Amino acid sequence: GMGFIEETGAEQFLRDGIAFGADHRLLLPASILAGAAFTVAADLLARTAIAPAELPVGAITALCGGPFFIYVLRHEGRRALLQ
Repeated sequence: GMGFIEETGAEQFLRDGIAFGADHRLLLPASILAGAAFTVAADLLARTAIAPAELPVGAITALCGGPFFIYVLRHEGRRALLQ
């Protein structure tokens, strides 16, 4: 779940030329930073959502990763049909 979100998001961010142009040498560091930020945010949410109990971090990442995967699947499928 997590690796898919960060890698896909970082690739889309770099491919569109928003930040660094189309330099794919930056994809790995961007994915690492995005993964770290996402993990910290998911951990923070898991610890504070139903305090004093804690949710598993995997539950938070799955709640984010599932809808994201469906979105990418539908978006890429539409793109493939248009080409």
